[in-house]
Amino acid sequence: MTIYGWAKYLTAVILMAASINASAIDCYQESPGFARDSETYFDIDEPGPVTSRQQSHISNLFSSFVGKRLKGKGTSFECVGPERSAKKLFKNYTITAEIQQHADGQLVIGVEFFDEKKKITHRETLRYFGRNNPFHILESSDNKLIVSAKLRIQKVLDEQIAEISVRNNTLMISQTRYRNGYFANQLTMSMDL
Repeated sequence: MTIYGWAKYLTAVILMAASINASAIDCYQESPGFARDSETYFDIDEPGPVTSRQQSHISNLFSSFVGKRLKGKGTSFECVGPERSAKKLFKNYTITAEIQQHADGQLVIGVEFFDEKKKITHRETLRYFGRNNPFHILESSDNKLIVSAKLRIQKVLDEQIAEISVRNNTLMISQTRYRNGYFANQLTMSMDL
């Protein structure tokens, strides 16, 4: 098998593992933060500044991807319906993405999702750091970054936890969202140069 073939195989295995992991999440499961500290969970704290060490980790993590076109696969998972009879809804995507890093440190990931089943394309822009940064860095290293943010949208608290990692020139992003402390949806992406 060629290196390209192995890379495609590894990507498929990673997405399958992510789908299995998503299946393990129960619909309307509590956020880890809500389960840990329900009394202060709805408080929104300003994130501290990104330290020079964290900035170095972020730069090292994304250095080989900035300005390049990435391709890969993605899976989204959400719960629909009332809690007692919620159903898990999965969607698979083919993804193209481009990553830019601005002078203020903001990381911008433009992602185009092609829904393979419905034959529909939509775009999303993921933004991390920079001015007005809502993200707290929970963990950082040269090959892994975990961040979280809480935003209040009208009367709903939207919490996002993103895990970004690099393995063998494959960028993996897993975003899990909770609304008012309970699981809402998850998006997992695996992209190669």
